[in-house]
Formats: sequence, structure tokens, C-alpha cells
Amino acid sequence: MLHLEQLLLKNNLIDSKCVSCKVTSPKAHDNWFSFEFFFLANSHAHKLINYVIDTVLSKHSVSKSVIAANLRYRYTNYVEIVPLNPFDLVLLPKSLVKESGGVGPLCLVYKISKYIHIVDAFNSWKAIRTYEIDARQYWNSPF
Repeated sequence: MLHLEQLLLKNNLIDSKCVSCKVTSPKAHDNWFSFEFFFLANSHAHKLINYVIDTVLSKHSVSKSVIAANLRYRYTNYVEIVPLNPFDLVLLPKSLVKESGGVGPLCLVYKISKYIHIVDAFNSWKAIRTYEIDARQYWNSPF
């Protein structure tokens, strides 16, 4: 998350078009950070959303509601980012282990980009086996 925040600032995607930005810290029952960005135009929000989707493994959903006072639409864009970090130890679901073709169920995440790059944690004494998990595979069976 910190890496994404640095990329957004470096590429000047949060500029004068962003009305306000709010970072919510984790609550007692979960450990999720959230960023809330408010834009005047929906096209400005889509520029940021497209960048996030192209940079990290994530999924996007949109809801639209009518503001009764002036019959305008209010859009809420929700981007969910994979909650994994490099060097996390993960247990893959059985369906993903079968799909991977030889990678064991216990793996180490070594890189996250548009794909989750994993390495087999225990069967690497024979040969190092790596595998890339794309968005479709992850969201069908998250781990």
C-alpha cells in the first residue's frame, strides 16, 4: 500500500483535480487501510482507477446513485487491492494447486505486480518452481 501511495505521488495522479483525500487506519477488528479520494468529475476518478488497475492486482466496481436535490448522479468507485505483501507465506487452495502444475500448496510471495509471483516454499530442493497468479485466478479462489 505504501508503494502504491508513493507511485501515485511520483506520477502526480493526486493533484488539483482531487478535492480531498482521506486515509482510514485499521479498526480493532480488521487490519485494512483504506484511501478515500473525492473528485469533482468522474473522468478524473477514472484516470486514477485505471492507473491502480494497471499497476497492482485489483478489482473494480461502480455504484451510481441519484442526488435528489438537482437530479445529478453520484458515482462511488470501489477498488479492492490484493491484501498480500512480498515475503508472505500463503496456503494455496486445492484448485489453484492443480492449476499450477507442480507447485506445492505452501508458497512464498516474492513479488506483487499485475500478477502475484510465488515460489514453492518446500519443494524447492529439487528445482525452484515459480508461478504467476493473475487476477482471474486470485478472485475465483482468494487465499
